[in-house]
Amino acid sequence: LARRPANKVVFKVKGEFSRLTANFDISYVGHRISDTAGTQLLKSYILGNLSLNYEVNESLDVFTRFENILDDKYEEITGYQTPKFSAFAGLKVRF
Repeated sequence: LARRPANKVVFKVKGEFSRLTANFDISYVGHRISDTAGTQLLKSYILGNLSLNYEVNESLDVFTRFENILDDKYEEITGYQTPKFSAFAGLKVRF
């Protein structure tokens, strides 16, 4: 099948420390064929992500997320690059 790797491994770790929650995952995605004709090969890649959430109080959380922390250049579909290292932050308010 197109874009389906023969090998994929995912490792996830979650830690909770008082009001802080941390999630880390790293994935290996092996070589795969990009098209149904089987003429284009996509290279394997390693993708790492990290997210942190801090509960300030029962109504407010502060969070941050880092994607592609290894800054690996990869494509899920030939010709369509995915974002390099990205960082996001925000607030979650409960009423």
